[in-house]
Amino acid sequence: QATGGTTPYSWAVSSGSLPAGLSLNSSSGAISGTPTTSGTSTFTVKVTDASSSTATKSLSIAVAAATPTLSVSTSSLSGGTAGTTYSASLQATGGTTPYSWAVSSGSLPAGLSLNSSSGAISGTPTTSGTSTFTVKVTDASSSTATKSLSIAVAGVPLTITTTSVPNGTTNTAYSAFLYAGGGNTPYTWTISSGSLPTGVTMSTAGDISGTPTAAGAFTFTAKVTDSSSPANTATASFTLTVTQGTAYSVSLTWTASPSSGVAGYNVYRSTISGSGYVRINSGVATSLGYVDGTVQNGTTYYYVVTAVDGSGNESGYSPQWSIAIP
Repeated sequence: QATGGTTPYSWAVSSGSLPAGLSLNSSSGAISGTPTTSGTSTFTVKVTDASSSTATKSLSIAVAAATPTLSVSTSSLSGGTAGTTYSASLQATGGTTPYSWAVSSGSLPAGLSLNSSSGAISGTPTTSGTSTFTVKVTDASSSTATKSLSIAVAGVPLTITTTSVPNGTTNTAYSAFLYAGGGNTPYTWTISSGSLPTGVTMSTAGDISGTPTAAGAFTFTAKVTDSSSPANTATASFTLTVTQGTAYSVSLTWTASPSSGVAGYNVYRSTISGSGYVRINSGVATSLGYVDGTVQNGTTYYYVVTAVDGSGNESGYSPQWSIAIP
């Protein structure tokens, strides 16, 4: 602005210079533009009126450094493992601190949370998989910036947690169970090499059971397969040592049936007195005796006999006998 003299005025910078990026309109005296560098520029302006009279004044313009644009500088986040503590931190640049953080879309892995003040992501993820989400940072002047990120959570590795199996004894019922951890249930168990003792088997649930009939050290490799797609597997080697137990048998004898036409006899056994009888002879016994060699230690057995004629007709049960195997 100028006063006095005779309008119109014309303007010029007579010494020094305007900040880079600015210019002076010689007719209106307007200084405008976009400064490109920070700092203070001192210059002299000269106004000339219609009668060529002039006036000057020294002025200055201070240009502050530009505030960088707010942005999320974190480009990626580390992966985690289900069941294991996780920690990561979001970072931003530009804008005006302090920042505040939020998840604007999607979601963090289950078990993790975002600290709105510090930008820390922490917790213990509970499930495997990749979670994609968008984080938003807001600065003190309410400017915002967003970025899409993801966290991949790996599952707990599949492992066999059983370290050994108990020893067994011949002619004595055996039972053990294999356990696994990690992966995705349900599990399926198999024997991948070696073998169990004769009389002992393993179910797909990992249940080892039966009655070993021979002594020795039996080494086998158990393999567990989980329900992932593709499936994960783990193996472990075990040795089941079977010692020789006391072998028992039961010798049964009975008197002949007084009925005519009797062709032989069937022998039945149960571990419950008075019920649950199961036939144990493979063919009709033609003698008045039978040896049961399949008894187990520590069990009480109950026996009955029936008479059979030539047409396969069978009598009722005889009186019950019992014996306890030590």
